[in-house]
Amino acid sequence: MRITQRWLALALAWMMLWALAVPALAKDAAISVDEAVQHYKRGSDYYDQEQYDLAIAHFAKAVKLDPDYDIAYYFRAVAFFCLQRYSLAIADFTKAIELDPNAAHAYHDRGSVYYIQKQYDQAITDYTKAIQLGRHSAILYLYRGNAHYLQEQYAQAIADYTKAIELDPSGAFAYNGRGNVYYVQEQYAQAIADYTKAIELDPDSAGTYFYRGNSYCYQGQYEAGIADFAKAIELDPEYMYVYYAYQWLTYVYETLAADRQKVEKLSTNK
Repeated sequence: MRITQRWLALALAWMMLWALAVPALAKDAAISVDEAVQHYKRGSDYYDQEQYDLAIAHFAKAVKLDPDYDIAYYFRAVAFFCLQRYSLAIADFTKAIELDPNAAHAYHDRGSVYYIQKQYDQAITDYTKAIQLGRHSAILYLYRGNAHYLQEQYAQAIADYTKAIELDPSGAFAYNGRGNVYYVQEQYAQAIADYTKAIELDPDSAGTYFYRGNSYCYQGQYEAGIADFAKAIELDPEYMYVYYAYQWLTYVYETLAADRQKVEKLSTNK
Protein backbone atom coordinates (compact mmCIF):
# COMPACT_ATOMS: atom_id res chain seq x y z
CA MET A 1 0.00 0.00 0.00
CA ARG A 2 2.82 2.38 0.89
CA ILE A 3 4.59 1.59 -2.42
CA THR A 4 1.43 2.41 -4.34
CA GLN A 5 1.02 5.70 -2.49
CA ARG A 6 4.67 6.52 -3.13
CA TRP A 7 4.33 5.90 -6.86
CA LEU A 8 1.14 7.95 -6.96
CA ALA A 9 2.94 10.80 -5.23
CA LEU A 10 5.81 10.60 -7.71
CA ALA A 11 3.38 10.49 -10.61
CA LEU A 12 1.54 13.53 -9.30
CA ALA A 13 4.83 15.35 -8.84
CA TRP A 14 5.87 14.63 -12.44
CA MET A 15 2.49 15.76 -13.69
CA MET A 16 2.83 19.02 -11.80
CA LEU A 17 6.34 19.55 -13.14
CA TRP A 18 5.18 18.81 -16.68
CA ALA A 19 2.24 21.18 -16.27
CA LEU A 20 4.68 23.88 -15.27
CA ALA A 21 7.13 22.98 -18.01
CA VAL A 22 4.69 22.95 -20.95
CA PRO A 23 3.99 26.70 -20.89
CA ALA A 24 7.72 27.36 -20.62
CA LEU A 25 8.43 25.05 -23.58
CA ALA A 26 5.65 26.67 -25.57
CA LYS A 27 7.08 30.06 -24.73
CA ASP A 28 10.56 28.95 -25.82
CA ALA A 29 9.13 27.56 -29.06
CA ALA A 30 7.29 30.80 -29.70
CA ILE A 31 10.48 32.76 -29.09
CA SER A 32 12.38 30.49 -31.51
CA VAL A 33 9.74 30.94 -34.21
CA ASP A 34 9.74 34.71 -33.68
CA GLU A 35 13.53 34.82 -33.93
CA ALA A 36 13.35 32.67 -37.07
CA VAL A 37 10.96 35.17 -38.64
CA GLN A 38 13.29 38.03 -37.76
CA HIS A 39 16.24 36.27 -39.40
CA TYR A 40 14.10 35.48 -42.43
CA LYS A 41 13.19 39.17 -42.78
CA ARG A 42 16.84 40.20 -42.49
CA GLY A 43 17.78 37.59 -45.05
CA SER A 44 15.09 38.92 -47.38
CA ASP A 45 16.43 42.45 -47.02
CA TYR A 46 19.96 41.31 -47.87
CA TYR A 47 18.58 39.28 -50.78
CA ASP A 48 16.84 42.38 -52.17
CA GLN A 49 20.20 44.19 -51.91
CA GLU A 50 21.85 41.30 -53.81
CA GLN A 51 24.07 40.57 -50.80
CA TYR A 52 23.48 36.86 -51.19
CA ASP A 53 26.08 35.54 -48.74
CA LEU A 54 24.59 37.60 -45.92
CA ALA A 55 21.10 36.57 -46.99
CA ILE A 56 22.12 32.90 -46.88
CA ALA A 57 23.58 33.33 -43.39
CA HIS A 58 20.29 34.69 -42.02
CA PHE A 59 18.15 32.14 -43.85
CA ALA A 60 20.38 29.45 -42.32
CA LYS A 61 19.69 30.83 -38.84
CA ALA A 62 15.98 30.91 -39.61
CA VAL A 63 15.80 27.23 -40.57
CA LYS A 64 17.99 26.26 -37.62
CA LEU A 65 15.50 27.92 -35.27
CA ASP A 66 12.50 26.62 -37.21
CA PRO A 67 13.34 23.47 -39.25
CA ASP A 68 9.89 23.57 -40.90
CA TYR A 69 10.35 27.06 -42.32
CA ASP A 70 9.79 26.10 -45.97
CA ILE A 71 9.90 29.62 -47.41
CA ALA A 72 13.29 30.23 -45.77
CA TYR A 73 14.64 27.10 -47.45
CA TYR A 74 13.15 28.30 -50.73
CA PHE A 75 14.77 31.73 -50.64
CA ARG A 76 18.08 30.31 -49.46
CA ALA A 77 17.91 28.09 -52.54
CA VAL A 78 17.29 31.12 -54.74
CA ALA A 79 20.25 32.89 -53.16
CA PHE A 80 22.45 29.84 -53.78
CA PHE A 81 21.19 29.85 -57.37
CA CYS A 82 22.21 33.50 -57.79
CA LEU A 83 25.71 32.56 -56.61
CA GLN A 84 25.75 29.62 -59.07
CA ARG A 85 26.04 27.15 -56.20
CA TYR A 86 23.68 24.79 -57.93
CA SER A 87 23.97 21.61 -55.86
CA LEU A 88 23.13 23.56 -52.69
CA ALA A 89 20.25 25.27 -54.48
CA ILE A 90 18.82 21.91 -55.52
CA ALA A 91 19.13 20.59 -51.96
CA ASP A 92 17.20 23.55 -50.54
CA PHE A 93 14.54 23.51 -53.26
CA THR A 94 14.09 19.82 -52.54
CA LYS A 95 13.69 20.51 -48.81
CA ALA A 96 11.17 23.26 -49.52
CA ILE A 97 9.20 20.80 -51.67
CA GLU A 98 9.30 18.16 -48.92
CA LEU A 99 7.80 20.68 -46.50
CA ASP A 100 5.27 21.95 -49.04
CA PRO A 101 4.60 19.40 -51.82
CA ASN A 102 2.26 21.89 -53.53
CA ALA A 103 4.93 24.57 -53.96
CA ALA A 104 4.73 24.97 -57.74
CA HIS A 105 7.28 27.79 -57.68
CA ALA A 106 9.85 25.50 -56.04
CA TYR A 107 9.38 22.84 -58.72
CA HIS A 108 9.68 25.53 -61.40
CA ASP A 109 12.89 26.95 -60.00
CA ARG A 110 14.47 23.57 -59.28
CA GLY A 111 13.68 22.68 -62.88
CA SER A 112 15.57 25.78 -63.98
CA VAL A 113 18.65 24.67 -62.01
CA TYR A 114 18.49 21.26 -63.69
CA TYR A 115 18.08 23.03 -67.05
CA ILE A 116 21.22 25.11 -66.53
CA GLN A 117 23.10 21.95 -65.58
CA LYS A 118 21.86 20.31 -68.81
CA GLN A 119 19.90 17.70 -66.88
CA TYR A 120 16.99 18.09 -69.23
CA ASP A 121 14.94 15.05 -68.19
CA GLN A 122 14.86 16.25 -64.58
CA ALA A 123 14.07 19.78 -65.76
CA ILE A 124 11.13 18.55 -67.83
CA THR A 125 9.84 16.50 -64.88
CA ASP A 126 9.91 19.52 -62.55
CA TYR A 127 8.43 21.90 -65.11
CA THR A 128 5.62 19.42 -65.74
CA LYS A 129 4.92 19.11 -62.01
CA ALA A 130 4.76 22.89 -61.70
CA ILE A 131 2.22 22.98 -64.54
CA GLN A 132 0.18 20.20 -62.92
CA LEU A 133 0.08 22.26 -59.71
CA GLY A 134 -1.45 25.16 -61.63
CA ARG A 135 1.53 27.27 -62.59
CA HIS A 136 0.95 28.43 -66.15
CA SER A 137 3.39 31.02 -67.43
CA ALA A 138 4.90 31.66 -70.83
CA ILE A 139 8.43 31.38 -69.44
CA LEU A 140 7.69 27.95 -67.96
CA TYR A 141 6.40 26.58 -71.26
CA LEU A 142 9.26 28.28 -73.10
CA TYR A 143 11.94 26.54 -71.03
CA ARG A 144 10.19 23.19 -71.07
CA GLY A 145 10.00 23.63 -74.85
CA ASN A 146 13.74 24.37 -74.92
CA ALA A 147 14.43 21.23 -72.87
CA HIS A 148 12.30 19.13 -75.25
CA TYR A 149 14.09 20.70 -78.23
CA LEU A 150 17.52 19.87 -76.79
CA GLN A 151 16.31 16.30 -76.22
CA GLU A 152 15.16 16.19 -79.87
CA GLN A 153 11.57 15.76 -78.73
CA TYR A 154 10.32 18.04 -81.45
CA ALA A 155 6.56 17.50 -81.29
CA GLN A 156 6.54 18.28 -77.56
CA ALA A 157 8.78 21.29 -78.14
CA ILE A 158 6.42 22.74 -80.76
CA ALA A 159 3.45 22.21 -78.43
CA ASP A 160 5.19 24.05 -75.59
CA TYR A 161 6.40 26.93 -77.76
CA THR A 162 2.89 27.29 -79.15
CA LYS A 163 1.46 27.40 -75.62
CA ALA A 164 4.05 30.01 -74.63
CA ILE A 165 3.00 32.13 -77.63
CA GLU A 166 -0.64 31.75 -76.65
CA LEU A 167 0.13 32.97 -73.12
CA ASP A 168 2.41 35.79 -74.27
CA PRO A 169 2.09 36.72 -77.97
CA SER A 170 4.72 39.44 -77.49
CA GLY A 171 7.50 36.97 -76.63
CA ALA A 172 10.05 36.71 -79.43
CA PHE A 173 11.89 33.76 -77.86
CA ALA A 174 9.01 31.34 -78.27
CA TYR A 175 8.64 32.20 -81.97
CA ASN A 176 12.38 31.83 -82.40
CA GLY A 177 12.39 28.51 -80.55
CA ARG A 178 9.55 27.10 -82.63
CA GLY A 179 11.30 28.39 -85.75
CA ASN A 180 14.40 26.43 -84.73
CA VAL A 181 12.37 23.24 -84.46
CA TYR A 182 10.96 23.77 -87.95
CA TYR A 183 14.46 24.59 -89.20
CA VAL A 184 16.06 21.35 -87.97
CA GLN A 185 13.12 19.44 -89.43
CA GLU A 186 13.75 21.19 -92.78
CA GLN A 187 10.33 22.80 -92.73
CA TYR A 188 11.80 26.04 -94.00
CA ALA A 189 8.62 27.89 -94.91
CA GLN A 190 7.28 27.49 -91.36
CA ALA A 191 10.69 28.41 -89.96
CA ILE A 192 10.77 31.60 -92.02
CA ALA A 193 7.29 32.55 -90.81
CA ASP A 194 8.28 32.15 -87.15
CA TYR A 195 11.65 33.85 -87.55
CA THR A 196 9.93 36.75 -89.28
CA LYS A 197 7.53 37.16 -86.36
CA ALA A 198 10.44 36.93 -83.90
CA ILE A 199 12.27 39.68 -85.82
CA GLU A 200 9.17 41.89 -85.71
CA LEU A 201 9.19 41.53 -81.92
CA ASP A 202 12.97 41.73 -81.49
CA PRO A 203 14.68 43.30 -84.52
CA ASP A 204 18.15 43.21 -82.93
CA SER A 205 18.73 39.46 -82.85
CA ALA A 206 21.61 38.56 -85.16
CA GLY A 207 20.99 34.84 -84.70
CA THR A 208 17.41 35.05 -85.89
CA TYR A 209 18.48 36.86 -89.07
CA PHE A 210 21.20 34.26 -89.62
CA TYR A 211 18.84 31.29 -89.39
CA ARG A 212 16.16 32.98 -91.44
CA GLY A 213 18.86 33.69 -94.02
CA ASN A 214 19.77 30.01 -94.06
CA SER A 215 16.12 29.08 -94.45
CA TYR A 216 15.73 31.46 -97.39
CA CYS A 217 18.79 29.96 -99.08
CA TYR A 218 17.52 26.41 -98.61
CA GLN A 219 14.32 27.61 -100.29
CA GLY A 220 16.35 29.03 -103.15
CA GLN A 221 15.52 32.61 -102.18
CA TYR A 222 19.15 33.76 -102.33
CA GLU A 223 18.63 37.51 -102.44
CA ALA A 224 16.53 37.37 -99.26
CA GLY A 225 19.18 35.15 -97.69
CA ILE A 226 21.95 37.60 -98.57
CA ALA A 227 19.99 40.47 -97.02
CA ASP A 228 19.55 38.54 -93.77
CA PHE A 229 23.23 37.51 -93.55
CA ALA A 230 24.26 41.11 -94.13
CA LYS A 231 21.89 42.24 -91.37
CA ALA A 232 23.23 39.61 -88.97
CA ILE A 233 26.79 40.81 -89.59
CA GLU A 234 25.71 44.44 -89.19
CA LEU A 235 24.06 43.70 -85.84
CA ASP A 236 26.90 41.61 -84.46
CA PRO A 237 30.22 41.46 -86.37
CA GLU A 238 31.48 39.04 -83.70
CA TYR A 239 28.46 36.77 -83.84
CA MET A 240 29.59 33.18 -83.38
CA TYR A 241 28.24 32.06 -86.74
CA VAL A 242 29.38 35.11 -88.71
CA TYR A 243 32.11 33.03 -90.38
CA TYR A 244 29.47 30.67 -91.69
CA ALA A 245 27.40 33.63 -92.82
CA TYR A 246 30.34 34.86 -94.89
CA GLN A 247 30.75 31.36 -96.33
CA TRP A 248 27.08 31.36 -97.25
CA LEU A 249 27.39 34.78 -98.84
CA THR A 250 30.30 33.61 -100.97
CA TYR A 251 28.48 30.45 -102.00
CA VAL A 252 25.30 32.35 -102.81
CA TYR A 253 27.07 34.99 -104.89
CA GLU A 254 28.96 32.31 -106.82
CA THR A 255 25.74 30.37 -107.42
CA LEU A 256 23.91 33.47 -108.60
CA ALA A 257 26.79 34.44 -110.86
CA ALA A 258 26.88 30.96 -112.40
CA ASP A 259 23.11 31.05 -112.90
CA ARG A 260 23.33 34.44 -114.60
CA GLN A 261 26.09 33.19 -116.91
CA LYS A 262 23.93 30.22 -117.89
CA VAL A 263 21.00 32.49 -118.61
CA GLU A 264 23.16 34.87 -120.67
CA LYS A 265 24.67 31.97 -122.61
CA LEU A 266 21.26 30.55 -123.41
CA SER A 267 20.04 33.98 -124.50
CA THR A 268 23.09 34.44 -126.77
CA ASN A 269 22.65 31.02 -128.36
CA LYS A 270 19.06 31.93 -129.20
